[in-house]
Amino acid sequence: MLAMSAGLRGVCGGLPATVETLMRGHPTSLEIERRRPDEILYQTTIYLARSMYVCILDNEGNTLVHQNIKTCRRSFLAVIQPYQEDLAVAMECIFTWYWIADLCRQQGIAFVLGHALYMRAIHGGKAKNDKIDSQKIALLLKGGLIPQGYAYPAERRATRDLLRRRMHLARERADLIAHIQNTVSQYNLPPLS
Repeated sequence: MLAMSAGLRGVCGGLPATVETLMRGHPTSLEIERRRPDEILYQTTIYLARSMYVCILDNEGNTLVHQNIKTCRRSFLAVIQPYQEDLAVAMECIFTWYWIADLCRQQGIAFVLGHALYMRAIHGGKAKNDKIDSQKIALLLKGGLIPQGYAYPAERRATRDLLRRRMHLARERADLIAHIQNTVSQYNLPPLS
């Protein structure tokens, strides 16, 4: 159970949200001591294939770190190490979030997964690139405005991914059968058995 106060504004009555409410419904076994809101740091990651942008803000919104790093655990931990104790990590929900969520869970860092579609609607702007996005996501997290996606538990992801793949293949099969049947009908051929 998380008990770390994130100092974020929740949507219900403008009360400060806790990381517990940010991660509601996300099973976790983390035990984090209670912290004052002014101690929390907000970090966001924009993940690319070989590199990722990391932006770390303090509670006043000052940028502590804003850089492009190599995509690996060692680089990520090296960048966040000085701030790790008071960190809340946010990431846009794309296909590569699994390892960062798992790493944050192992390290006892609060992790918030942002819903990609809704985040795009909130922080869309004229200028858009990964460097700008990383800072905007950190600001959304700091302000408590980040639309959340569900960070599926690691122990159930394999089953979910298998079911998604099976559903995709079943739809593909149905499309191919329908295409063949339409072609057969188009040329008035005898039905396939």
